Amino acid sequence: MIEADGSIEQLTSGASSDSQQYSMVDWAPGACLIMARQTWETVGGFDTWMNFLFEDIDWCLRVRESGGRVLVHRELHLIHEPNQSLGGPWSGDRVRFWARNGTFFRLTSLELQPSAIVAWLRSEVLLAARDLANGRASWSVARLIGLAEGLSESAHRRVGGSRRIPYRH
Repeated sequence: MIEADGSIEQLTSGASSDSQQYSMVDWAPGACLIMARQTWETVGGFDTWMNFLFEDIDWCLRVRESGGRVLVHRELHLIHEPNQSLGGPWSGDRVRFWARNGTFFRLTSLELQPSAIVAWLRSEVLLAARDLANGRASWSVARLIGLAEGLSESAHRRVGGSRRIPYRH
C-alpha cells in the first residue's frame, strides 16, 4: 500500500473474499512479478537508475497508470530473505540505496505534497544524526550520500524533462 505521505507498506495478507482469487494491490515485490510480454513492452522496464529498491514499486505504478492492474493471488506464499545481496538489512550499501532511491521515488514517481517530501527528508537526516550519535558513522555517511544522490538525480530529471530511464534490452 502506498499512502498519501509516500510511506509504503508491503502486503502481508490479501483482502479478498472467499469468492475472489486475487486482490488488487498498489504494488508487488519484484520477486513476485509475473507479467505478459505485452505488459512489459507497453509499460517499459524498470528504471535502471534505481537498480535496487523501489524500482518494482515504480514499475507497478506505471502499470496502473497505463490502465493495468497489479493483482496478488490469495494463495500466494513467498519466502524471500530480502537485503542479502547488499550484505544484510543494515549494510552501508543498503542504507545508501534506501535513502537514495526512497528520495528519488518520492520526488519523481509520486505526486506528494511538499510537506510529505520535507517530512521524508527530515526523517532521513534525523536518522543520519541518530546513526552518528550511536557510533555508526558509516551508516550516517551512507544515508547522507544517498540523500544527495537522490536529490541530484531528481533535479536532473526535472530539468531534462525525463521522469524515468526504463530498462531496454
